[in-house]
Amino acid sequence: GQSYTIQDFRRALSDLMSKKEALLSAHGYRKEDLQLQYTCPDCKDTGLRNHTFCHCFQTKMRKLYYAQSNLEKLMETNNFSHLRTDLFREEEDQRRFYLAYQTCRDFLSTFPQKEGCQNILFYGTVGSGKSFLSIATAKEVLDLGYRVLYFSSGELFDRLADAAFDYKGEGRRLSAFREDLISCDLLVIDDLGAEVTNAFVSARLFDLVNERKLRGTSTIISTNLNLEELRSRYSDRLFSRLIADYTVLELAGGDVRLANKFMRTN
Repeated sequence: GQSYTIQDFRRALSDLMSKKEALLSAHGYRKEDLQLQYTCPDCKDTGLRNHTFCHCFQTKMRKLYYAQSNLEKLMETNNFSHLRTDLFREEEDQRRFYLAYQTCRDFLSTFPQKEGCQNILFYGTVGSGKSFLSIATAKEVLDLGYRVLYFSSGELFDRLADAAFDYKGEGRRLSAFREDLISCDLLVIDDLGAEVTNAFVSARLFDLVNERKLRGTSTIISTNLNLEELRSRYSDRLFSRLIADYTVLELAGGDVRLANKFMRTN
C-alpha cells in the first residue's frame, strides 16, 4: 500500500485546519470561539490562583457579604469618607470623638487578631456619633473581605425570639441564626437598650457575648445607656464581661445628625 511520511500528515492537518478556519469565518466565527471561554482568565474560573483565592472569588464573596450584612443602605452615608469633627460644639466632645475614631482605626489595622478578639462598646448621648463609628468600621471590615452582620438591638432580639418560639422548626431556625451570629467575623449590635428588655433578652445577649469571646470573634456594641443603666438593665455578669473584654468609649455632645442636616440645608 501507499506509505505516508510525517510531512504528509502535517500537510494534511494544515489543510484541514485551513478549511475549518474558512468554514468558521464564512459563518461569522473565529477559531478562538471554539476554545473554552472563562469569565476570569486569571484563575480559569477555579477561584484559586497560586494557592490563594483569586480576585474574582474575593469580589464575589465581598458582594455576598455586603448583601448579608444588613448594612448596604446605611453604609452610603455612614462611612469614614463622611467623617466630620467640626459638628461638635464642645472641644471635649470633639476630643472624645476623635479618640474613638482612632480606636476604630487601630481596631482595623490589626483585624482580625490571630489570638483573641477586639471588641468595642460605645456609650453616650443620642446623636453623638456612636452608630456612625460602628457602621463605618463595619464597612471597612467588609471591604477587607470579612463577614459582618449588623442589627439594631430591637431587630436582633425580635428575630431571636421568632426563631426560639418557632415550634414547627423544632429549634433549627434558632440554632442556624445563633450560629450565624456567633461565627461572623464582626457582629454589630446598634442601640442596645432600645429593645424591650426581659429575661429572654438578657440571657440571649450574654450568650452572644460569651460565645463570641470563646470563638475569638469581634463585636461592636453601641448604646445610649450609661454604664450604671447598663448594669441595672442587664445582669452583673454581663456588665462585668463587657467591662473586662471591651474597649469602653464614652461619646457626648449635641445631636450631630441634626447639626449635619442643618449645615447641609443652609
